[in-house]
Amino acid sequence: MKKIICATIFILFSSITIASAEESTQEEENFNREVYTIANDGQIKDAIWTRPLIIDAQNYGVDKKTIIRLQENVIYRPPLKYLYPAAYNNHPAAIIIAKNDVTIDLAGFTLCLDPVSAPNIMQKKPTYGISILPGVKNVKIVSATPSHDKGCIFGFSGYAIYASGTAQSYSNFDMHSNMIKNIIIHNLLLSQNINGIYIENALQATVTDTNIIYNYSPRPVYGLYYSNVLSGCIESCKINQNFSYSDTYGILLEDTIGVEIKKTITSFNKSLKDGDAIGICITGSIDTTSYANIVSDCQADSNMCSFTNEAKSVGFMIHTASHHNSIEKCSSSGNTHSPLFSGNTIPTIYPQGIGFLIDRANLNKIHENRSGYNDTYGFYDTAVVSTSLFTSNFAILNLVANFYVTISSISGSEQLPTIAVSQSNLNNDLASGPPLANIEVISA
Repeated sequence: MKKIICATIFILFSSITIASAEESTQEEENFNREVYTIANDGQIKDAIWTRPLIIDAQNYGVDKKTIIRLQENVIYRPPLKYLYPAAYNNHPAAIIIAKNDVTIDLAGFTLCLDPVSAPNIMQKKPTYGISILPGVKNVKIVSATPSHDKGCIFGFSGYAIYASGTAQSYSNFDMHSNMIKNIIIHNLLLSQNINGIYIENALQATVTDTNIIYNYSPRPVYGLYYSNVLSGCIESCKINQNFSYSDTYGILLEDTIGVEIKKTITSFNKSLKDGDAIGICITGSIDTTSYANIVSDCQADSNMCSFTNEAKSVGFMIHTASHHNSIEKCSSSGNTHSPLFSGNTIPTIYPQGIGFLIDRANLNKIHENRSGYNDTYGFYDTAVVSTSLFTSNFAILNLVANFYVTISSISGSEQLPTIAVSQSNLNNDLASGPPLANIEVISA
């Protein structure tokens, strides 16, 4: 066992023999002197890192398990013209993970970017909090304390966590060799970054008990973005009050297969100037890349698009080529638009606020959901004739229509049948309704 204890991190290698301090390389000693700051009275201050912590096979061994545990807050302050090593130039971050079997334990502390080191992201590359390179597997980014304090990643000019693998290659024996495998992110707070979490080309990506709030950019903002992820889970997360001048997404699943989202809230996300605001979106580029995703027991309320032509605020959305997905036991209400942005003109085509939107997507299941008080529709399927299954859904007082879904019939097509109930006698009417019926309240 080898321990290196500094002002802020504890590094544990569980599979090698004990090494004395004298065995540290000169480079390690220089790194430690450079990035850790201790007060003159011996008390630990917030650590200041002037270059990234790079965890790779060269520094930490190929087959050794590595645990990095913060013991104080860390401020990342690289020079503005800092040059990352060539191998990591496309993954600029405070912590760069380039080997397998790594755990980053924030232990209730904060990893943040010093504003003086934040480049102009409109012209230069962003800086991530933590980045994971292609082909890496078995990574945990967690905060483990007796009182379950969340570790915070704060103020970065890119994603708080950026994990980008390489798409599978059918010419290799291991077609998934350069995909990222088995990522676990747990018990974190990601705030005031440009974006939250990005995971691309990955197998088994799990995010739990993580809050993503107050992230902002003039460009599109994503709380949690999965792209080409095969098998994953997002559970018990809160993705709220993120802002953009452009489109804003709480959770975006793009070309994912077998990802489950459950017990998660994404609300009050806003597009201020010119864009849509979507709580949870499932989308696919072609029909072989997006299916079998499940959203259950989730809530998406009061998301606000810009007050511009044809903008839309949506709680839950299945889009384009995505099929055979399921949204069950979820609720969405109060999706509307932001106030008129300074300099914008009043739109001629009014923005839409929709609880559940199926947009050019086939063969999906929408079951036992609740939608109310949205600006236009409770449940809306844009297909000329829907092939999705709508059962046991409840809609109340959506301003244009509670349900706008056209289904096939003997005569060709018809509107989705619903049971109309009275709000004043709601409990009795619901109790007498047939099973699997879609219910709407049509009177106050």
